[in-house]
Amino acid sequence: MNFLIDAKIIGIKFDLDASNVLKSQDLVFEVEKLEDKLMRYTVKFIDVSSFQVFLEVGEKSISPSSYEADSMYISSIVMLEQYKNHKKWQIALIDDVGSIEIFSNDIEIVRNS
Repeated sequence: MNFLIDAKIIGIKFDLDASNVLKSQDLVFEVEKLEDKLMRYTVKFIDVSSFQVFLEVGEKSISPSSYEADSMYISSIVMLEQYKNHKKWQIALIDDVGSIEIFSNDIEIVRNS
């Protein structure tokens, strides 16, 4: 997954359906990366049991210089631990602005055209 280093996270989707816990609940990241041209990828964590988000965002100022949303770029995606049915993943973000830890059955990465 080293090819996703420096990819910009452009969207995060999680569809929690508490009324149907048997339905696979996936955490999906849409990312962009400049290669020969701008490429989009879908990074799907399949059947997520839990995830934690640790982020520091913004300039920490009451009067920021810009109201644009801060960007998040991937530093690494690594599997931290493997259990019988689940894996613990970590997405570390560039400039130490945070990380996202995910427990899921698997990961799927699809290159979109």
